[in-house]
Amino acid sequence: MTVISLVLPTQGAVDARLGILLLLFSLLLGGIQLVVARQRRGQVEVRDSLMMLLGNVCVIVAALGETLRFGSQVSAQVMLWPMVFAAGFLGRRWWPWQALLGTLGLFILGYAKALWIGAGGAWWVDSLVVAVSMLVTGVVVVYFRLAAEREAQELSRQSVTDPLTGLANRRALSDEFARLLRCTPPSHQVALVMFDLDYFKRVNDEFGHQVGDQVLQTAARLLGAQAGQTHLLARMGGEEFLWVLPGPDANALGTQVEGLRFSISQDAAMRGVTLSAGLVIRERHTLTSGDWLELLTLADRALYQAKDDGRNCLRIAPDTLLAACPLTG
Repeated sequence: MTVISLVLPTQGAVDARLGILLLLFSLLLGGIQLVVARQRRGQVEVRDSLMMLLGNVCVIVAALGETLRFGSQVSAQVMLWPMVFAAGFLGRRWWPWQALLGTLGLFILGYAKALWIGAGGAWWVDSLVVAVSMLVTGVVVVYFRLAAEREAQELSRQSVTDPLTGLANRRALSDEFARLLRCTPPSHQVALVMFDLDYFKRVNDEFGHQVGDQVLQTAARLLGAQAGQTHLLARMGGEEFLWVLPGPDANALGTQVEGLRFSISQDAAMRGVTLSAGLVIRERHTLTSGDWLELLTLADRALYQAKDDGRNCLRIAPDTLLAACPLTG
């Protein structure tokens, strides 16, 4: 629009020379925006805020240039677009600033129009009416944007959550394991436990699947009671669960797992179902986010060993960092 304004013949000019200078200055500001947009260094938020400020100033300067050169303010309508549509893509913290800058720009242009063109009436009333209508429209856009974001977050949560127990599912394991490692000091250990509910099929056969679901929910509740807030808890499928827990002492981690086995064996709501578990523990500093599948395989082998040894026990994977095997009952 600025380029078109520069090539059109001057009509009804208030000060054509100054108008041309302002239009050229707006082109310069647009060029600076392109440079900032291509800049990949520094903080993204700083770049975004600078882009927003430059964009508003560029539009205001261009509209003032049009006012002086043509005695009109058609380009001032560009101010309305970011006040409405920026609410749909700007960060939440930035849209109020964009709304403020847009409102300020409308009042500046309204005053310039009244001063240079001599528009009748109270110029600020016209500016206020336009600003309020645009802000209300922007708020509506924000509302629907937030509603869409909440729905997307809920769908994302459901995609990585087991609906019966509320624990993570297989799909979440890779990302959650990486998160746990990032939160664990290098000097600590990380334990991975695979456990299975013994003779769970018998509960379904004798009491029905509804009672079986209640047993699974009880097991998840007991697991949550033993686990810490930073631990990774997941239902792998059926009656098989995963527990990843960090800590400074390997023996304490083994004892914590044994405590879960004991609490499940003693809880009446478990309908006599017990727990077999396979455990592997490694130093945190030796692990990367890609190691969880290897740990899972080792823990799964130890779990099968527990099943072979009569169930209702905890078995340790080779090379696990335990001074002594915890009590397996």
